[in-house]
Amino acid sequence: MDPRPGRIAAFAFMFLSSGAWALGDAHLAWRRDGDTRWVALDRSASQLPERVPLGSLWKVFVYAYLADTRASEPVYRCAAGVRAPGAEDEYCCEPGGSIGRDDALSRSCGRYFDPVRLGIDAVGWQQHWLAATGESAWLRDLGRLTPATELHPAEILAALDAVSLPARRQARSALLKVLLEGYGKEAWPALGTGFRFKTWSWHVAGHPDQRIGGGAGWLADGTPVWFGGAGTSHSVLRQEAAALAAALPPLDPARLDDTDAPCVNVEFFARYPIRQVTDARGKPLVGGILPGTVKVAFENGQTLAVPALQQLDLQHHSDRFTIQGSFSLEDYVARVIDREGHAEPAEAARALAVAARTYLIQNATRRAGCWAIADSSRTQRVSPAPPTPSARAAARFTEGLILDQQVHYHQTDAAIGTLAWTAAVERARAGARFDRLLEDAFPGAVAMGVDTGMDCERLGEAEIWITQRARLWDRELQRHPGFEKPATLSVCRLTHGQPYSDQRRNRIYVRDWLSWQARFTLAHEYIHLAFPFHPDGDNETFVENTARHLTEGTLP
Repeated sequence: MDPRPGRIAAFAFMFLSSGAWALGDAHLAWRRDGDTRWVALDRSASQLPERVPLGSLWKVFVYAYLADTRASEPVYRCAAGVRAPGAEDEYCCEPGGSIGRDDALSRSCGRYFDPVRLGIDAVGWQQHWLAATGESAWLRDLGRLTPATELHPAEILAALDAVSLPARRQARSALLKVLLEGYGKEAWPALGTGFRFKTWSWHVAGHPDQRIGGGAGWLADGTPVWFGGAGTSHSVLRQEAAALAAALPPLDPARLDDTDAPCVNVEFFARYPIRQVTDARGKPLVGGILPGTVKVAFENGQTLAVPALQQLDLQHHSDRFTIQGSFSLEDYVARVIDREGHAEPAEAARALAVAARTYLIQNATRRAGCWAIADSSRTQRVSPAPPTPSARAAARFTEGLILDQQVHYHQTDAAIGTLAWTAAVERARAGARFDRLLEDAFPGAVAMGVDTGMDCERLGEAEIWITQRARLWDRELQRHPGFEKPATLSVCRLTHGQPYSDQRRNRIYVRDWLSWQARFTLAHEYIHLAFPFHPDGDNETFVENTARHLTEGTLP
């Protein structure tokens, strides 16, 4: 394979038609700064095809439209009874079952995203995409949203680039299941979970017995990526996973945007009382954001230089100092890698990233939409310095990936349920991949995605219910100091863990909403959202009593 990528400037194309694809042809293409670059994944392929079918990628754009317009569409319910082979809802749900938006995207449920079912009209669709699709005029035409629509890969990439950042984040979160449960299940150990994509397959124009397929989506830094080859998406992923992994462009740190990412709050040096913190000139600091590198003096007489770089906050309490840090989830994981292990070899660092992320989710508390945990040998240690590029790459490669077992790790001691770092390093140097390191340490564990807060499978009926009740509750809550009616409100499905509210995004995460207890929980979490800056918002006694008072006799 020629490692030098080709480049397509603007839309000057003179390439092959989709009918010219040969068995084994496979390409990877991506878009940055308005240019499309591509790589042939095998020696038989040369240039990008001029036209490829859209396939099921059309569902990504309907998903983005629903996310951008904050739609509360009904779930799709599969017909009961015996399903005929090839039925249209084959990929949706079991007969008589139902499916929501996120699962519909990962499972490629076409009936869910049918514009007629969703009530999407051509004018509204065109107006939504008008400003965002200068190079993808085709996307403004609702009639072209069919799997048979043929486009140049660069046109598909330009359309993916036009998807808004919030919708892109939600889609990436939903698409993690493609890797862990769908056609990408065999490929994710090679590709990692940072590249999230929707698979597509269709027949070659004029050759109904031949199929081409692949996938398209975004890297962790937002870069749109498309790949395709002869065969189905499943066969292309199975055959080309290693080549795809080697050819994917490296992440651009400048493009990583964690503005709305899941957050982790850390208390540094939790087991070592701090006596004093001084700046580079030796001046004692009394509080606030730490100005660059500082010297931390502990009560035990030890000192430590900390390169804070505007990311750590010094807080002065009546009897002590504390240093707090707030980081994105993946930034936190990278800092744990630097502190508890090392970024090399890469496969060992990736295994540690999954273990550290899992440990956080299993042991941290949840406060105001962020995980909270101490920097301590009793939990896991965190580097106060910005993560090294290699540690950040290991975290992003395994983005959002956790295990469904209780996880521990140790520097040297290996045991069932415990990852030994030194052993992982030795085996990685001998060629073991990170997924095998995890399988050996945690036999029987299932890889799964974490509820990060970026995703929200919205429970539309629950939102309607709580919005109606809140009109009555707000009259009572206005009598309490600190009440602020949430400007927006979303109710999201929680797949595991305890219900909680995310004050940063005005979201409530619950498993269901139909039982009495579930509706009382909705009221409880609504009160947390309604007092975001008042101490009562964190006072569980106040919240519990108020929720009980408001809901007495009002919960059906």
